[in-house]
Amino acid sequence: MNPRKIIVVTLIVITALLSLIVPANAATIQTGDVNGDGQITITDATLIQKYLSGIKSSEKFYIKYADFDRSGKIDIADATMIQKYLSGAVAVYDRYLISIDKGVGSIYRYFGTASTITVPRRLNGYNCDITVIASNAFYNNKTLTTVTLPETVKTINDYAFNNCSQLKTIYAYNKNLRWGNSFINCPKFQSIQFK
Repeated sequence: MNPRKIIVVTLIVITALLSLIVPANAATIQTGDVNGDGQITITDATLIQKYLSGIKSSEKFYIKYADFDRSGKIDIADATMIQKYLSGAVAVYDRYLISIDKGVGSIYRYFGTASTITVPRRLNGYNCDITVIASNAFYNNKTLTTVTLPETVKTINDYAFNNCSQLKTIYAYNKNLRWGNSFINCPKFQSIQFK
């Protein structure tokens, strides 16, 4: 057999094998779409629950899309967050998961990799201001050095920046900002500076 035919046959076999592993619409699949159908639905939450319970399912399950809350582990919180997302109580906005309750937005999780960020003031399309940085919102972030908080942020909950090894400075526009044990295990953290 000539080398050209061997290469073509090899490529066909590799493509066939990859199609069994990676869904055809992988470019459009987002975190939370565990069955790979291009949508986040209650079926995805149910599949995560089945996975956690050890129940076998005949449906496709792409584990790499199951960590919806970006905590680094797959647990019941992922299924719960999908349900909240479907009900409008959680939004995915830029690189944030934002919890929404009665017109108030809380940064639930940041999953970006930038070293410097500005937290959004308002969640466009949801008619709510960001007022709280939730516990563990930036947990274990290894790249973040500087965060700017808008005047709408009133509270940084305990452990919000837990284990942020590179975090140095928070710039805040709200002089009445409240925080407590928000910067545990942040060895480089220096201060909150008010603007």
